[in-house]
Amino acid sequence: MSEDENNMDGLGARERLAIFLDKKFSGEIEGNSDFYYFEPFAVKKRPEWVIAQMKRDGVDLYTDEFVDANLTDPHSFQDGYLLSAAPMRTLLAGSRVGKTITALIELAIMVSGEKPISLRFEKGVKTGFKRKITKENIIRFGRFNSNTGDFIDHDFNAIEIDGGKGEWDCGHIVGAGVYPDEKIPKPGETIWIGTTQRALTEQWWRRFEDDQEGMFPREFIDRKRGYNGYMKSENVVFGIRNIRIAMISYESGFRKFEAAGRESYGIHAVVFDEESPDQACVTAAINRCKYFSMVMTPYLGMTYTRQLVFDKKRNRTKNKVWHACLYDSPYFDLETINHRRSLMPPHEIGARVWGLHTELKGKPYFDRMKVTNWIRKFKAPYELVKFRPFEEFDGMRSRPDRDKPGLMDVEILLEKKIKEENQQNVWRMYEDVKEDMAYFVMADSAEGSDVPIEAGDVLAAMIMRPPTGEEKFPQIVATLRSTLKTVNFAWVVGYATRYYNNALLCAEGPTRRRRRR
Repeated sequence: MSEDENNMDGLGARERLAIFLDKKFSGEIEGNSDFYYFEPFAVKKRPEWVIAQMKRDGVDLYTDEFVDANLTDPHSFQDGYLLSAAPMRTLLAGSRVGKTITALIELAIMVSGEKPISLRFEKGVKTGFKRKITKENIIRFGRFNSNTGDFIDHDFNAIEIDGGKGEWDCGHIVGAGVYPDEKIPKPGETIWIGTTQRALTEQWWRRFEDDQEGMFPREFIDRKRGYNGYMKSENVVFGIRNIRIAMISYESGFRKFEAAGRESYGIHAVVFDEESPDQACVTAAINRCKYFSMVMTPYLGMTYTRQLVFDKKRNRTKNKVWHACLYDSPYFDLETINHRRSLMPPHEIGARVWGLHTELKGKPYFDRMKVTNWIRKFKAPYELVKFRPFEEFDGMRSRPDRDKPGLMDVEILLEKKIKEENQQNVWRMYEDVKEDMAYFVMADSAEGSDVPIEAGDVLAAMIMRPPTGEEKFPQIVATLRSTLKTVNFAWVVGYATRYYNNALLCAEGPTRRRRRR
């Protein structure tokens, strides 16, 4: 132990940390921890050659779900995740793009209340603190003349030749935005890490005990608690400010995330490192914390997480997602990326390179990349419409003893440009009526309700026509899902039946047994 460390031995963790930071930022010492030098990256505008590669791989990063989530490049990634205070956040990316390191940085911030230099300043502010000279920083930022600040190149081999030596450096840290203080827990609260048992043992414990990168500084662990700051039997790390970090494996089951007892009132944040095979783990964790997040590569394929992340019905301000592919990472040169992808089976490229939900299991005998891409993109074109009579009517058929005509003698109008489905009288029209075409309507009624949420079942109707030309099967031309009461539903179907050339009605009715006399 150094003399300075001996002098600080009687001080609390916060005081020792303050002294350390003062010396670090004044230049008196060169700190070993990379935590303070961390700079989050955003996804830049992708060059045309990346778009071309994406098309060759049969994937699409510009689908409706990506557009709806504001994931068209350029967009934020690590920076957006860290600066967001949304209660549900997802960092979705390819392999080794920078997901787990982002979660670790935030964990260190929450434990200590301290922030990296870049997250202390507004976006774009030149801080005056020099970056470390590393291969990664040369690839990302480049080399600069130490005297003039002029850009030189991205030659990372130069670090092995002279290592800077006062002639060049990697420039200065730039502000990425101020990390929200509201996300820093109060002293005494708990943070959970959910992950696989293997990742817990081989990755997370190593980061806390022997982190060569220094992304979780030693100063942030309270050595006076547990056994030198740890309780391995419970997978617990004791942080400063009386913060408790508990690591839970998915294999232990969802009940571990139910947080029985006193602890359930003090869980500030939960981060899932990679996807839990059991959705129940996610549900249990979300209901026990203030901030929940997932950092994941979708290795497991088309699972529940896709709907969870991209569901349009969810509030986008509270359910945020950020995405990056391997080509978006500023730390990899093209040669390294090409080497890695050359070792991957074709059906794994969608997840590992592009960070997309694709089917990964087994050795495919067909082109699974294309199939999963078709599944993602398949959307039969339709427009929302309503059918309504041109004039008032009385009954189905006209009768001489009534003043108004029957529905069979009334023209039906088609109302277009409907903005949204109401699960009552709005149809999905896939094909407009064709002259001299025979149609048939299949209708399945239920009880329904005046209040949609009280409907015990959904009433459904489907209008179809016979196949024509090279078509092999009957074609669907319009569909309806409704919660109207049965009588009202019958009239709505009647309007559509009349519109489609007085289609043949094939309605499901009750089955009755004749009573024997």
